[in-house]
Amino acid sequence: MITCPSCGHVHYLNSKVSASALVVDRDRYLVVLRAREPERGKWDLPGGFREYGESPDETAPRETEEESGYAIEIVQLLGAWPDEYVELDGSLWPTINLIYQARIAEGSTSTGNVTAARWIMCAGHILTTHPMTWHFQANSLAR
Repeated sequence: MITCPSCGHVHYLNSKVSASALVVDRDRYLVVLRAREPERGKWDLPGGFREYGESPDETAPRETEEESGYAIEIVQLLGAWPDEYVELDGSLWPTINLIYQARIAEGSTSTGNVTAARWIMCAGHILTTHPMTWHFQANSLAR
């Protein structure tokens, strides 16, 4: 919370909502390589910020299709984790990150707005060989 010393207006630093998909296909998980800052070049679950009027369970499928080319179906909510997002200008926003388990509905892979999309055979591989973008995603993969 930030209070203006001149007028007394209170600005609340409410969390931005993001949603990601842990897409499971048999014994494989879908990950994407970030093409842009912040965290360019790190592996990430497909996902992003909620748009106005959109529910988080609509955000995860939209973002997954934009980033990987895959249409998905939500299976279940795995959890919600608080975190912080650092903008390119250095400003810090609190976030609440919902991660959904999902499966492929239809589609073929394309890179969308990421450098690469790939399937990994087990969560442990990506966690030990490539840093994940956000620690809460590594926690969801480790479940």
